[in-house]
Amino acid sequence: MAGSSAAKISAASMVDREIIQISRALSATYDLRVVFLSLAIAIFGAYTALDLVGQVIYARGIARKFWTVGGAIALGISVWAMHFVAMLAYQLPIPISYNFEIVLLSMVVAIAFAGLGLFLVSRLPLKWLLLASGSFFVGLATIGMHYTAMHAMLVAAEPTYDLRFVAFSNLCALCLSFCGLWLTFHPTAKVLVPAESWRKLGSAILAGTAIDGMHYLAMAGVNFYPSVQKLSTMPAGIDNYVLAITIGVATLAILLLGGLASFFGQQLRAEIARVEAIRESEKRYQELFELAPDAYFSLTPDGTIQSANQFSAEYLGYSQEELIGNSAWMTVYEADLPWAQQWMESMFRDRVTTSEIELRKVRKDGSVFWIRERSKLILDAMGTPVGLNTICRDITQLKQVEEQLRQNAFHDPLTGLPNRVLFMDRLQLAIEHHKRHPEDFFAVLFLDLNRFKVINDSLGHLLGDRLLKAIGDRLKECLRPIDTVARLGGDEFTILIEDITDVSDAIRVAERVNTALAVPFHLDGQEVFTAASIGIALSSTGYDNSEDVLRDADLAMYRAKSQGTSSYQIFNPEMHARAVALLQLETDLRNAVERQEFRLYYQPIISLATGRIVGFEALIRWQHPQYGLQNPSQFIHAAEEAGLINRMCQWVLYTACAQLAQWQRQFPAIAPLTMSVNISGKQFSQPQLSQQVQQALQDTELSAECLHLEITEGAIMDGAGAAPDLLWQLRNLGVQLWIDDFGTGYSSLGRLYHFPIHGLKVDRSFVTQIESADNAPLVETILTLARQLELEVTAEGVETATQLTRLRALQSEYAQGYFFSPAVDGEAATALLSQNLQW
Repeated sequence: MAGSSAAKISAASMVDREIIQISRALSATYDLRVVFLSLAIAIFGAYTALDLVGQVIYARGIARKFWTVGGAIALGISVWAMHFVAMLAYQLPIPISYNFEIVLLSMVVAIAFAGLGLFLVSRLPLKWLLLASGSFFVGLATIGMHYTAMHAMLVAAEPTYDLRFVAFSNLCALCLSFCGLWLTFHPTAKVLVPAESWRKLGSAILAGTAIDGMHYLAMAGVNFYPSVQKLSTMPAGIDNYVLAITIGVATLAILLLGGLASFFGQQLRAEIARVEAIRESEKRYQELFELAPDAYFSLTPDGTIQSANQFSAEYLGYSQEELIGNSAWMTVYEADLPWAQQWMESMFRDRVTTSEIELRKVRKDGSVFWIRERSKLILDAMGTPVGLNTICRDITQLKQVEEQLRQNAFHDPLTGLPNRVLFMDRLQLAIEHHKRHPEDFFAVLFLDLNRFKVINDSLGHLLGDRLLKAIGDRLKECLRPIDTVARLGGDEFTILIEDITDVSDAIRVAERVNTALAVPFHLDGQEVFTAASIGIALSSTGYDNSEDVLRDADLAMYRAKSQGTSSYQIFNPEMHARAVALLQLETDLRNAVERQEFRLYYQPIISLATGRIVGFEALIRWQHPQYGLQNPSQFIHAAEEAGLINRMCQWVLYTACAQLAQWQRQFPAIAPLTMSVNISGKQFSQPQLSQQVQQALQDTELSAECLHLEITEGAIMDGAGAAPDLLWQLRNLGVQLWIDDFGTGYSSLGRLYHFPIHGLKVDRSFVTQIESADNAPLVETILTLARQLELEVTAEGVETATQLTRLRALQSEYAQGYFFSPAVDGEAATALLSQNLQW
């Protein structure tokens, strides 16, 4: 009884000690070196797994599955390896071993859930729901593996879990997994973190932290209480050495997968990049090919169309199906087809790499347009031509512009007739033809319209332009199709007639033209008459260039114009000689102005009442360095044509005034001398004439009444509109105005009565006839009418005593002429004044 009681007490005592031992949790410690190793394994494994799965978006077909499986294995093993490395760092005061089957099962759990999660997040496009689902399964891989592995532990203790730590560790795994996968796979992460390397590193750290953090947080929430019962019944398991070897193998697997991922990933990306670049290039080319505003064709050697872009089909009016497989020659304009085919054959035959031509094409509706076609020969690997790529651009507008430019360059814009350039070109061709075939003659007619300026000024330039066009039309009607009529400019036309036998053919054309132009033109209700002066140059003269022909025809035209309207003249060499002489004369005149070669001569004017000198007429002479002293009749007309007359007249006016002022100072005893200066028609038309006269009087300090200005009747009548005002301006200066060469013009004394005239100079043609009794009454009548109008008279050209006697009998106030003295230089005129002669 006592023994039985003692046994019971001993058993109770053992149970109490076991209970006491179990109620005290075992104290766990960690090897920090191994802890950090586990974190590194987690991060590296996560990086490898995410990099492997990252290749999925670049892979196609079964390759996507391989990359997904590889990523799942890498991530699962990483989770598994990290856990058991961490468990190696986990130390309890009692031995720990592991059930190898469950250890392997935990790896399968990690790989399975990781694979499912990675499969979801690698889908494209990645929506938020897919990202959340995938993150859940990746987090579940860590959680599932952890708690499966915990069941593999063989330890003589009973684990208890703090549910708060369990929940927090699970939440940590899920959230950090979501963040890591978002950073790797979701498009929004690329906006916030553009650099791929930073995204990979960040996601590996987040995923590794999710794995490591979940483990250590979960392990912080577990307590192990020793169990005697487990100690007696605990089966044998693998020890830490075997586990370490297994972890090492798993880690090597991760490293191997990482290496493979890196190598094949780079290869895959390079290949994918190359393929994508090719695909993108082809896409861009196809887009450009279809949308380019040019026609693109690929042709076979026989001209069959292999491909054509959309623009070419639309522009030609066909569909692409209608073009492809048919001959390209159906789109070529018929006239250009033969040489276009020859050009293509030569490209293939001579292996011309590139070529460019311009030709016409025809649309389906029959409309024709111009294209510029650039072609490139296609060669196979053996260098044999197998096709042709062509680009065609529409240049119709360019051709139209070129044609318009050509029209403008070679045709008159007003009449549409050939212009000078085209006419001269055709004329030169005619000259060359005549040289090769002397029996084929040609002639050039140079036409200048008479009175066209009057028509233009009176009816307006618009009507004048219409007249020119109408004249051009009439001239064409007078000619054959092989002849050429051109407008040189203004009112000048030229005609080239070829294939004539002699000069009579040219004359008939000239007469036909004059007859046609004699018919009035009806323009806006106006009946307009015109005529032309025509100069003719014949090929028989012998020409080498077109300019000489036109020059001679022009010279002949001016000769015809001088003979009256509606006339023609045939060029002869004397005309050219006169023209050359006139040109030389104008050149010498210009030099004479610069070299001061002009001289003033003075012819005395005699008072018939006293027989003494009362004045002089200033007469210009030219001391030519080669031909000696020249009279005005030899150069005044040329000076007017050359535009030099005004400068000459100003010089005469100033020099004459200066000479008279000098004589007045030198011979004060003589009654105030006068100086007569001739005013040319050109000078009289200048509105500044009165200012020039006033300036000359002021500069020479000459009294105005001593200056007599002689103006011809013609000059006054030509400027009839402005003449009265100008004459009164001169009269108001105090100078005296005389009519020179009176009787030779078309005025009358009655008309001159209205002008402020002081006197008349009777032309020498009347004075020379005064000795005849029949002609004397004409001079007497002029003198009588002049006295009635209170005009003084000077008789010019007195050469005999009889003429002098007659003039005195008729009571003429003044006379001048060779009977008294010819025109002399200033020194001789001074001597005449010194002699104080009396006639």
